[in-house]
Amino acid sequence: MSRLFLMADSQQIVLVVALARPLNTTELAHSGSSSSVVFSHWYMQSILHARGFRYGFEVWWRSRPAKLVGSPVTLPRAVPDEGCVRAIHEDFRHNFRKLESWHLRHRTKILDAKYDKSLAQIQKELRAPAPEQVDTLQFRRSHAILATASSGVQVHVEGPLDLRGTSAWAIDGEPVDLISCEDNVCTFASPVSSSGLELEQVQTLSSVADVHSEFVSVWAARWQQHTTVDWSRFLNFVRAFLPSRPFDLPDIDASMWSRALRRFKPRAARGPDGWARDDLLKLPPQRTAELLGLLRAIEAETQPWPRQLLVGFVCLLSKDNGRTDTQGYRPICVYSVIYRAWAGIRAQQVLAILRGLVPEDLFGFIPGHETTELWYAVQLEVEQCCQAGDRLLGMSTDIV
Repeated sequence: MSRLFLMADSQQIVLVVALARPLNTTELAHSGSSSSVVFSHWYMQSILHARGFRYGFEVWWRSRPAKLVGSPVTLPRAVPDEGCVRAIHEDFRHNFRKLESWHLRHRTKILDAKYDKSLAQIQKELRAPAPEQVDTLQFRRSHAILATASSGVQVHVEGPLDLRGTSAWAIDGEPVDLISCEDNVCTFASPVSSSGLELEQVQTLSSVADVHSEFVSVWAARWQQHTTVDWSRFLNFVRAFLPSRPFDLPDIDASMWSRALRRFKPRAARGPDGWARDDLLKLPPQRTAELLGLLRAIEAETQPWPRQLLVGFVCLLSKDNGRTDTQGYRPICVYSVIYRAWAGIRAQQVLAILRGLVPEDLFGFIPGHETTELWYAVQLEVEQCCQAGDRLLGMSTDIV
C-alpha cells in the first residue's frame, strides 16, 4: 500500500505520495505473528491520523473533492483486505493528481501576474515623465537707460520697472546690485558704467497671485474676445442665407451612455465636480436614468446646466520651447466627465449628420475623412500646375 507523507508551509499543503513497494496488509495481519499484527494496526492508524489534513485524513476522506466508484464511503478501522486497499490507493492518487493540476494552474497564474507586473514596471520606467506643473515664471526684460548720474550710482530708465517677486539685474551684461527704484530712477549699491545703454532684468515670480495674474493678462484677451460680440447678426445671417435641414437627435439611452464612458481611460482626469469615470459606470440603473433625464431636460431648455458642470480646471502644459514665461505653457480646460461624455456623444451624432451636408472638400472633424486629405489635394493641384505650366495662387490659415 502507498505510504502517505505530507509537507506543509505557511502558504499551502503539498501532498507527496511515495509509491513504495505494495504491502499486502491482509497477509501481514493473518501471518500469525503478533509483531505482524501490531505493525499492520500501527500502519493503518498512521494513515488515519496522517498530519497535514485538516481534522485528520479520515475527515478529509469523507469530504474529498473526487470520489471514485468502488471506494469505501468511510475508512475502515481494522486492517482492510487487498481490494479495499487498492481502492483507497487509487482514489487518493486521483485526488492528489487533481491537486497537482490545480497547484500548477495557480502557479502559472502567479508567474504570469509577476511577468505582467514586471512589464508594467518597465513600461512605467520608459514612459515619458509627466509634464511639470507651473510653480514659477521667469521673465527677461530690458529697459533703456536714458541718463546716468555723475556719481554713477543712479540711472534713469525708460518706463516703470516691475519689482514683484525677485529679480537679478545687469547693465550691458555686468551684474549690478539694485537698492531702490522711484519714478524710474534706479539707485545701485556701487557706481555703474556711464556708458551703459540697457538695464537687464531677470524676474522670477513664485506667488500664486502673481503667476495667476500673468496668465490671465495673456489669455483673457483670447478666451474672452467674443464676450462683446453681437451674435444676433450672425444668427440672422444664418437664418436668411444658409440652407435649412431637419436636425433630430435621438435621446441618449443607458447603453449609449455606457459606451461613451468606456471610451475614457480608467484614470481619466476628473473635473471640479469630482465624478470619475468608474463612479458613473457603477451607478445604479435608477440613478443613471435620472442623470440622463437631467441631460434631456437641459437639452430641452427646461433645466439649466448645474454650476458644477460649467466650471473647469485650467491645467498648463509645457510647450517645450525653451521659454520660462507665460509663452512657454499651453492652457487646457478639464471639465466634468459628465459634460465631456455628453458632448462627445452629441458631437459624434452631429458630425455624422453634417457629413452629408457639407462640401466634399471639407475634411476637418468629418467622419471618414482626415486633414491630411487636404494637403494631398493641394499637392495634386501643385503637381498639375507644374506639369501644365499654369499659375496657382492660394493661402492656408488656421481659424482660432
